[in-house]
Amino acid sequence: MTVRLRVGLVVITVALAAVAAPALVPVTAGAQTTTPSPTLTLAGQDPWTLLGGSFTMQLQTGGNVDGLSLVLTSHERITSRTAFDDTIRGESLGSARRLTPALPLDEIPAEAPFGLRTVSYSLADLNITQQGNGVYPLEVQLRDADDQTVTGFVTHVVVADPSSKPLEPLRVAWVWPLVADPALRADGSANPDVVGQLEPDGRLARQAELIGGDTEVPLTLAPSPETLDSWATLATTTSDIGFAIGVDDVRRAGATHQVLLSPFVPLDVPALSAGGLGDRLTDELRRGQNALEEFFGRHIDPSATMPGPLDATALNSLGAASRTQLVVDGNALDSSFNTRFTPAHPARLAGGNGAAAVVVATDPELEQFLDGDQPPALRAAHLLAELAVIAGEQPSLARGVAFANPDKWDPSSIDVDAVLRGLTNNPLLRPVTVDTLFALPLATDNDNPDGAPAVATLKRINPNQPPVTATEYLQGVRDRHAIADLFKKNDPRVQRADRALLSVLYRGWENPPGRAKARELLHGVGQSVHDFLGRIRTPDRSTVTLTSSRAQIPLTFRNDADRAVDIHVNLDSDKLVFPDGTDRDVTLEPGKNSTVRIAVETRSSGTFPMFMTVTTAGGLPIQTSEVTVRSSFVSGMGVFLTVGAIVFLVVWWGWDIRRRRRRRRLAA
Repeated sequence: MTVRLRVGLVVITVALAAVAAPALVPVTAGAQTTTPSPTLTLAGQDPWTLLGGSFTMQLQTGGNVDGLSLVLTSHERITSRTAFDDTIRGESLGSARRLTPALPLDEIPAEAPFGLRTVSYSLADLNITQQGNGVYPLEVQLRDADDQTVTGFVTHVVVADPSSKPLEPLRVAWVWPLVADPALRADGSANPDVVGQLEPDGRLARQAELIGGDTEVPLTLAPSPETLDSWATLATTTSDIGFAIGVDDVRRAGATHQVLLSPFVPLDVPALSAGGLGDRLTDELRRGQNALEEFFGRHIDPSATMPGPLDATALNSLGAASRTQLVVDGNALDSSFNTRFTPAHPARLAGGNGAAAVVVATDPELEQFLDGDQPPALRAAHLLAELAVIAGEQPSLARGVAFANPDKWDPSSIDVDAVLRGLTNNPLLRPVTVDTLFALPLATDNDNPDGAPAVATLKRINPNQPPVTATEYLQGVRDRHAIADLFKKNDPRVQRADRALLSVLYRGWENPPGRAKARELLHGVGQSVHDFLGRIRTPDRSTVTLTSSRAQIPLTFRNDADRAVDIHVNLDSDKLVFPDGTDRDVTLEPGKNSTVRIAVETRSSGTFPMFMTVTTAGGLPIQTSEVTVRSSFVSGMGVFLTVGAIVFLVVWWGWDIRRRRRRRRLAA
């Protein structure tokens, strides 16, 4: 089964579900069954029709349609995008060109297996005979026997006139961001919400199937390196083959479509700059390029990128990194140059002091059709019709537009297959990648008589706060260096710390829940250090008795970690002398006790403390403890003084006794 057929079946199934839903009406005891309301949904139509040809639609009906008839009403050609926007709301359709005779639905068979009704009308039946290319609104209605409209919708007939032969079809670049939230959690496990998007039925996996299976329409991929790296990791570390299929689809797409480089995670560079973290952009870009080139197995041109929010500082940083071709959101630019038509050229961008940047702005009005509540096929028809309207503005000039899928986009919201078919061999449109748009002539200002290139400017923005503060981030950096001092560079704990520092700056976390995730991820960097060092056992508070002036104090350490650890021991005491110095470097073997004997000298007896500070070789604190030392040693001088005192007391007592006896004799 081809990708297009699979997508078609999915879209039809969605349409069937949407139509069938109103028919499920609850029935209460004693109540009559409510008749479901009629529904009419577009399931597909011709993306364009040659002048003089036939226009075909596939319709899905639901509810009670007995006795209803199909009526089509064509209207005058659309002459501007403003008029087109009115028609998709059912407003300002203009005068009717032709109202087709009512065609009873009973005469249009519902084809198996999905009950689609196919109708075909010649353009002459719709009174579309005017020479030249054009877009015509078409009302599609179900009417009852009293000719009252029951339900319906507005679509468009795109007419291509071979005699017009436009010199330059409109270039159309469709940008596909493939982005999920950072997958790695603080404990090293994968976020199940992200995993669900990468599973075979997830939104990103379905996008991968679409872009990997279609090679006729050039596309532009703007993937998050973190997302693709996580996807590849799941493909190699789990038994679910669905992850590997998704990875293969993306890699196959990358071999035929343009890939835009990006930071490791999508960034809000103005927010980072305002928060004192603007210098992180360079490392994010470097790591992003390395990850994408490793994933796709080829070099990727670094000049073009889709950077997200911009300001002057961000432009300078991107220019310093040689990112000079920028794909930006059209809402981010001011209309700083005069043009009566749709901006359809790259433009120079003012605001930075570095290398001159050229931008291609995506078209927000086109992007509105990629998401929403209207049926998927109708959205696809609206998108192709508006592209045809733009093509008709200046058909003899080389022009191009771009549109990008919105954040968290689900491809079931639009009939992707219908859009791809509509771009294939379309005489009015030419699908391209954004590098083709950058090669177009630069936009010019109609008010400038010299035809000098126009300069676009960025709208002023108030930067958001980054997901983490500079202080929090720097603590994470210190914790990362602490891990690197303990382990080898390729140790998983070091790699997780590096990845966490890259991921916490993700612009999708600039909200309270996101900030909590970012802080938790940073905390996990330091926690891995604490968990490891917690396996180093040092002597607890203890008491040691010395009986001589020189002795050795035994200190026993235990390493319950999975690898050898070098520690540093520092001793300090006011009453003890350490002949071999106050510092010791000790290697603790894994799973073993290690006893260190510390030589000490004392000059007096008594009880006094000895302080012991244990750190890693790199200075990370492990524990500080106190050893109580009791000394019963008496020195030689002390013995001499003690004996002398005793002799003196004996002599004095003897002399005193003799003196008292003499006095008593004299007195007698």
